[in-house]
Amino acid sequence: MNRLDYKAPQLALRSKEWSALSDVELLLRYEGGEPEAFEQLFRRYREPLFRFILRFLRNESDSHEALQDVFLRVLRDPSRFHARSRFSTWLHAIARNLCLDMLRKRKIRAHRSLDEPSGPAERPLVEQLPAAGPSPDRQAARGPLRLKLLVAIRSLSPPQRQVFLLREVAGLPFCEIAKVLGIPLNTAKSRMRYALGHLRRALAELDENLDGDARSGTQA
Repeated sequence: MNRLDYKAPQLALRSKEWSALSDVELLLRYEGGEPEAFEQLFRRYREPLFRFILRFLRNESDSHEALQDVFLRVLRDPSRFHARSRFSTWLHAIARNLCLDMLRKRKIRAHRSLDEPSGPAERPLVEQLPAAGPSPDRQAARGPLRLKLLVAIRSLSPPQRQVFLLREVAGLPFCEIAKVLGIPLNTAKSRMRYALGHLRRALAELDENLDGDARSGTQA
């Protein structure tokens, strides 16, 4: 079905009928003046898209904001979607770009706030940060496997992390990942191989460090 073939339905659909429609059909119905179609798309992709964004931003409040921005862009201009790729691929591409923008802004804000004095006649905050004590990654590594995995994912390079999240969190096939990132298919597969190898090594190192800490604690 394309936009030229679409005709607005004469009767309202029941809930089961809405859920049976494809993403493209729902988008076309929304363009044709049926807000229920957009609600169905939102319910369909809200949770998986939020999980994907949360892995990027690691902040629940920012992730909710980014999720709303993604769907606002669809609301404002659904005609920007072209059926050359899947609707889910388009959504994840929008989400990825929004996350990268938010991370860049967050880095700029953090840089400015650390360089600015926290009060009259006080040193910049960057000079007040304690140097001793375990790092946040170190503390997280003391938790269960899920926390150790999150620490390892954070250590991936940005290109590898993006491929990993699109594959493992969003569940996209490599051909769609390549479209989202604008890279060749073999590059997407190669980055995933490197990411998995890095994660295996990182998790092994975390286990070794934790075992060493445990032995040191026992001897003490």
